Amino acid sequence: MGNKKRKKGRLVKKKNSRKKAVKSGKSSVKKRYKAEPLKKLEKNLDVKGEGYRKTGKVNTKINEEKEIKKVLSVINKRDEQKKRNLLKYYLKKANIDIEPEILKKKIFKWALIITVILDIFLNAKLMYKTSTTHLILINATMLTAGLLLILLLLWAGFYIYVDMLMFNRTKKIEAVLVDFLQLTSANIRAGMPIDQALWFAIRPRFGILAKEIELVEKKTLTGEPLEKALTEFADKYNSKLLKESISLLIEGMKAGGEIGSLLNNIADNIKDTQILRKEMAANVMTYVIFISASTLFAAPFLMGLSYQLLQVITNIGSQIGANQMPQGVTTISIGFGKQSIKPSDFKKFGIFVIAMTSGISAMIITMIQKGNLKSGWKNIILFIIIGVSLFLASIKILGGMFSAMM
Repeated sequence: MGNKKRKKGRLVKKKNSRKKAVKSGKSSVKKRYKAEPLKKLEKNLDVKGEGYRKTGKVNTKINEEKEIKKVLSVINKRDEQKKRNLLKYYLKKANIDIEPEILKKKIFKWALIITVILDIFLNAKLMYKTSTTHLILINATMLTAGLLLILLLLWAGFYIYVDMLMFNRTKKIEAVLVDFLQLTSANIRAGMPIDQALWFAIRPRFGILAKEIELVEKKTLTGEPLEKALTEFADKYNSKLLKESISLLIEGMKAGGEIGSLLNNIADNIKDTQILRKEMAANVMTYVIFISASTLFAAPFLMGLSYQLLQVITNIGSQIGANQMPQGVTTISIGFGKQSIKPSDFKKFGIFVIAMTSGISAMIITMIQKGNLKSGWKNIILFIIIGVSLFLASIKILGGMFSAMM
């Protein structure tokens, strides 16, 4: 009996040991399979050099240099997109509803048409004066260099036109901004929320500003925050006054202050700055009168007088000759007969000088009065036309007077 019990105990121990071995084998296999992916992951991470650290769990440690490179790459991509969308950006600011690709095709088409017309004109003029080789060279240069030059001029003119449109739109908005802010302030004090106060302050006489506020309200109705819509509206225009007013309004909304009194104070400050500008322009009126009188009246008259004196000298010199002198009188060769300066060339020179002085004077007057050349481009053109016209008129008037005296 004792031997049987011992055998049974041994068998039980063997079974238990086998079970433990099986369990330990399974656990070792599980551990091995669990550990292998972690080891592989750690090896991969070490090979990549991402700066990871081995702990109980794999924790990610951000590499600063790589993050800086990522940020720089994103900035470079944004800059490239801005360069590509620069034309679209200007068209949006000037409120011109046309796609950039269509605009490029149209400008190229007009440049090609102008180049072909100029080429035909040159061929018709030089056909019987030059050889065929020269005509071929002229056509080749016109269709290459001439086309590029005309393209550059058209693009330059288009950007100047767009810039002037943007400037005029900005000035129109600044002119009615005070009234709009006062109406909005009155609506807020009446108990309206800020978005409704902006909507009910719109009037048809506000023009461009009314359309822009309508766009802001449409964006807010579609779920866009009011602060974001107002910021986009201010960024569309190169107006420091508008941007500062909108930024003060947004800060007041975030702070939770009295928006009505804030808008009223902003409107009062804008009024004060406009009054100061008008007073400064009135104080320098004497300088404006002096520059205008010397440019538009004195300079053309003196240039016309110089032209007539040149004609008189050339006429007298043509009549004087050495043969008309009496015998025994020594002659002095003054050289009246030789025309070193032709009256026609002097006339072209006078037109050029008067146009330049008139344009520069108009620029100076615009800077003195308004502090910006864009606001006085019409005065520049007007001064040039008046100055050249008075120069030509003075030539005719003084010519009649000198002919009557002679």
